[in-house]
Amino acid sequence: EGARAVPGTYKVRLKAAGIVQEHSFEILADPRSNATSESFQAQFDFVQSVGKKLSEAHRAIKEIREVRKQMKALTDGMTSNKELKSLTAYATQTDSLMTSVEKALYQTQNRSSQDPLNFPVRLNDKLANIMGHNADGDFPPTQQSLDVRNHLFNLTDTELNKWKDIKATRLPRLNQM
Repeated sequence: EGARAVPGTYKVRLKAAGIVQEHSFEILADPRSNATSESFQAQFDFVQSVGKKLSEAHRAIKEIREVRKQMKALTDGMTSNKELKSLTAYATQTDSLMTSVEKALYQTQNRSSQDPLNFPVRLNDKLANIMGHNADGDFPPTQQSLDVRNHLFNLTDTELNKWKDIKATRLPRLNQM
């Protein structure tokens, strides 16, 4: 689930076959709710921010897996060549660093629906969980939710920065080798 739209007036535009149609509509708050516009906006902003960070983590995981696949294609069959030993060793070290980032962001051991019970959740699960808990209802996030989000953002940013460093330093060197 994503963020709920904040009650208010919106416009929808449909463009097809050179024809444009526009229509205004209003999203109303539940009349039973006593939430303010500020509450809705705070909830929306919170959920959007967590979703953005979660997308960053997932993008990094996809990049890591793609780079790993390319490195494997490059180094397969090189292990027996003594002249290329330093290249394969460097590639192995780089893969190890990438794996530690991936494992911090995502539980790589999940294979079945029961596995989340057997292996600890990682940062992406924690981010998705706090996002889901705060997407319900008509209320702004609590201070505890804000604190947890900030903590998870710090942990995630640490891992994303490690990945950025690998991309900026190790991968160019590997390409050069």
